[in-house]
Amino acid sequence: MRNISKKLFYLLILLLPINLGKHFEYSFSYVWGLLVDYLVPTIYTQDILVFLIIAFWLVEKGFPSRQELRKVFERKEFPALIFFIFSIFLSTLSAERFIPSIYFFGRTLLYIGLFLYVMFESTEETFSKILKMFGISVVFLGVLGIIQYIRQGAVFNDYLFFGEQPYSFSTWNIAKEKFLGVSKVASYGTFRHPNTFGGFLAIVLVWIFSNIKSKKEYIIPFVLGLVALVFTFSYTSWIVLVLGLLLYIIFSLGKPKLRRWVVSGVFIITSLLLFLPILGENFPFLTKYPSFYRRSNLLSATYKIADLNPLFGVGANNFTILVDRFMPKSPDLRFTQPVHNIFILIFTESGIFAFLSFVILLYLGTKKSLKLRFFVIPLVSLIQILLLGSLDHYLYTAHQTQLLFWIILGLSFI
Repeated sequence: MRNISKKLFYLLILLLPINLGKHFEYSFSYVWGLLVDYLVPTIYTQDILVFLIIAFWLVEKGFPSRQELRKVFERKEFPALIFFIFSIFLSTLSAERFIPSIYFFGRTLLYIGLFLYVMFESTEETFSKILKMFGISVVFLGVLGIIQYIRQGAVFNDYLFFGEQPYSFSTWNIAKEKFLGVSKVASYGTFRHPNTFGGFLAIVLVWIFSNIKSKKEYIIPFVLGLVALVFTFSYTSWIVLVLGLLLYIIFSLGKPKLRRWVVSGVFIITSLLLFLPILGENFPFLTKYPSFYRRSNLLSATYKIADLNPLFGVGANNFTILVDRFMPKSPDLRFTQPVHNIFILIFTESGIFAFLSFVILLYLGTKKSLKLRFFVIPLVSLIQILLLGSLDHYLYTAHQTQLLFWIILGLSFI
């Protein structure tokens, strides 16, 4: 039984992009008569796999000795992790809608269990096997994304095929972009939005690129994934991929001081992105771009919501219930979305203690990965996560990318 948890873990990596799950829609899942995805409790295929991984891991390991427990408690990241978990739980008690909140807490707790598994059980061999699984899944995603763009809609038009959501050019509110003056539907892959698809590819493609030199077969998934990424029209993901590739090349030179300067710069950039509303006031021409004014308006609304309960938040996974009440006037009739910044989202929903403990966890993970002299992928991925997390919410709200986040954070602590 000793290797069952490992085999299940690699299966999880392979199936990370799929979107299959059982949804439970109730009255609390609606806001102003519209169904909000984030308020629908869902049991995903990955959730079952994560539960089995943790269960078999505990059986294989047996009950830890007092000495082993002491080593765990003495780790620097342990207090921050406990504070984060406890803060999210406390926020559920003040939630306007308790069930979506406690469901989100339960799923986060499950994924933190996977984070611990990755942190304690990963070795150098783990990285190479994860890379193989990423390569296979990106071939599938790349082919799917390319065909979706050619068809201008879903390929199988059936959720049963790995969770690919049915959509076409005429689907209401579908993501479209202008290309050479023609409106085009972006590729969704098996994700809920092209930005999520793009963010996933931006991170994973750097992993694949890191092994192209030694194994030429990785050229195929890299090229397919790159083309699919272009067809997402996720401009942020394009930039983050290019930055990730450049950082991988630079960091591979083995200059610790340069790495520290880059990380410091990224932390400054992520902090400055919190002031988007002020930027819009001083540079009015930016407000004509939907991507800018939506993020700016969500941030403006968030600061008002956060003021309701800065200590413990308004409740985990309850942001979308309140946001329409505080949104400034905009060209959009409705934009019921979480704020496009995971740090502010955590602060608003779960309070200052959850926010601080989360930032400390990321800081400690980044600091630990800085010490890896030649293997720089965890550090590059964390930098990409910091940037993507400052411009969108899916790393905290979408199950595929939330899992990817906790796996990478776990790898940074080994």
